[in-house]
Amino acid sequence: MAQSITTTEIASTHKYWRCKQDFINSQVCDKINEIDVKQCKSCKAKRDVGDEALNSYSAKIGKLVQADRDGTEHWQYNKTE
Repeated sequence: MAQSITTTEIASTHKYWRCKQDFINSQVCDKINEIDVKQCKSCKAKRDVGDEALNSYSAKIGKLVQADRDGTEHWQYNKTE
């Protein structure tokens, strides 16, 4: 069973995020954005629950599990040991 850690701090290895928001006709956007961009450049959706955390190689390292109204994001990262 894979272990994970949830934090409000962006991990140093977290460089990109993949938009997993519904786009058109129940399709998922699936576009990759830089971590400092909080709105998808393709579909214009804000970063939200379900989006994936990616490293510099675009490999999935976690996901966004909670987004508070004040903009605080809770990322769940795969724990590596």
